[in-house]
Amino acid sequence: MDIAERNAHEYVGIWVHGFDNSFVKFKIRRHTPLRILMETYCQMHRLDKARVRFLFDGRIIVDADTLSSLEIEENDTIEVFREQTSEPRHYFLLYYSI
Repeated sequence: MDIAERNAHEYVGIWVHGFDNSFVKFKIRRHTPLRILMETYCQMHRLDKARVRFLFDGRIIVDADTLSSLEIEENDTIEVFREQTSEPRHYFLLYYSI
């Protein structure tokens, strides 16, 4: 096995920084889809994956991304944010005749 193959199977330790200011360390292989990490994190914290976003260096992470594709290195940090949605506000103007 050459160096490139060994590195592909090597585990990398990365941090996930939650919106509640918690930190969790994950060990994951370079070519494993980050979908697995995101689903595991959401299960651990009882979060709906559709309502949170995972970012690395300001870029939203999608299910197919890997450590290699995003150039994530040992001890880098992925941040978790709640999805912000704004609810439409309805204003009603009432006119009274006096």
